[in-house]
Amino acid sequence: MIEIFATNIQSIRDARIVQGLISIVFPGLNVNFDLDDRDRILRVQSTAPIDANSIVGYIRNLGFAAKVID
Repeated sequence: MIEIFATNIQSIRDARIVQGLISIVFPGLNVNFDLDDRDRILRVQSTAPIDANSIVGYIRNLGFAAKVID
């Protein structure tokens, strides 16, 4: 399963921090960013179902914006 999110994360530094924290809080997810995309894409992949709302909420708690891209 793959979920794709649009974010407002601008820097590689912030992306790496968020990526690391998501990997700790949500173990078993493969997380990566594409900051070159205009939507500052976050891709989350897992063999299990992904709780997109929890990921969005967590990113918001970190001070960033995120929304699921359909």
